[in-house]
Parts: sequence; structure tokens; C-alpha cells
Amino acid sequence: MTGNIDDVRFWNRPLSESEIWSDYSRIIVGNENGMRGYWSFDDGLTGHAFDMSRQGTVYNSNHATTNTLVFDGENIPDETYQLALKGVTDASGNYHIAGIPYSGEGTSYLIVPVLGVHTFSPVEQLRYISPQSIVHNGVDFTNVSSFTVSGRVVYEGGSYPVADCTFEIDDRMVTLPNGNPVRSDENGNFSISVPIGIHQVRVVKSGHTFANDGLLHDADGNDRNYIANIANIRLWLSTLRC
Repeated sequence: MTGNIDDVRFWNRPLSESEIWSDYSRIIVGNENGMRGYWSFDDGLTGHAFDMSRQGTVYNSNHATTNTLVFDGENIPDETYQLALKGVTDASGNYHIAGIPYSGEGTSYLIVPVLGVHTFSPVEQLRYISPQSIVHNGVDFTNVSSFTVSGRVVYEGGSYPVADCTFEIDDRMVTLPNGNPVRSDENGNFSISVPIGIHQVRVVKSGHTFANDGLLHDADGNDRNYIANIANIRLWLSTLRC
């Protein structure tokens, strides 16, 4: 049997399923909890592999030596599914990208945040990796995503549409680029854009009362956490007579 191995990791503890899914396709730091050996076979050192695992700042130095280890510069792992230069944010939003190579006096890289349909500001940041600039801190991004929330406003107990309803997000009216309020159309249909995160979203019409005070709540009766588009919302107007 023949094949190619680009990355070998040795741990002294079992890994959880979430750890495996998070780390298997990316180059990691080497000081993760329980790591005792970490060898990358893409250094071009025929017959040798440097152990990148460490405890704090002290490397374990379990360097590999074998006469059958041959560097292959043509069979490169697929960056999407196999092995890539990328970081994964933790619960605090922090991330770390390790093992970034450079050649000659240095190499420029674009750091691009990706999370499904989410958008970020800035879209990307450029950094130059060289012997004089190996570490870059403060490469920060802000999630500025917003999601489409759409549905229909109807009279309670039926399907008769309610037109000219307006909408509020955190007590501020939702407006069009020209400053006019977004309104439900003659069929009661509406579509608004809601920023990412937990927000209070409400339908409003002067002199009218809505079920649940017009609020778009989740199944537990709380303000929704908007992390994706939401369609087919039904909002019920309780006022049957003005």
C-alpha cells in the first residue's frame, strides 16, 4: 500500500467529536490540551519531520527520523476538506492561525472570515508574513450580518390580509433607503431586514391591536436570536373593527 501523509498528531487523551470536527481539516497550534506529538510532513526535510507539539513555550522535541520519509511537493491536501490554513473562533470570538509558511523575504496573505451566509466588516485583511513580521495580533472583524424576515399580516381567525402595517426593530421604525417606512402590501405580505443577534421585532398599525402585542417571539416567548433568514411568518391582527 502506498499513500501520502501530510499531518500526524499524537494525543494523550480521547478527543470529543466536536474537537475532531473543528480541528481535523486545519493546521493547529501545537500547544492544545493533551498534545504530545505533532508532525507536519510538508517542510521539505527529506527523512526528517519536526515535532511542533509543545507545553507552553517548551517544545516536546519528539522529532521524527526515517530513511523512507520522502517529501512530495505535488500531492497537496485539498484546502476545503483535508487540510488548510485556517482558524476557528472560540466562545469569545478569538481565533489563531498557525503554521503559515512564507518564502524569500516574505509572503502576503489575505485573512477572510467565513460563516455560512454571514457577512463581515472588513471583508478581508491583508498581512505580510516575513522573518521580521511572524506574529500579527489584532486582526479583528465585526459580524455585520442581517437576515431577511418575511411573512404575512392577516386578521386573527382568518386569512384576510392587513395592508400598510409598519415594523419596528428595538423600538426603531424599519425604513427603506429613501427614509419611508417599510409597509405590508395589499396582500399583507412583508419583508424586512433584521441585524444578527437578539432583537425585539414588532408589527405596528395605528389604532390596531395585534396578537402578542405584535412581537415576533421564539417558541419560548422570548425575542428571537436572528442567525438566518426566516420566512412564512404569520402576524395576527386582533382588532376586528376600527
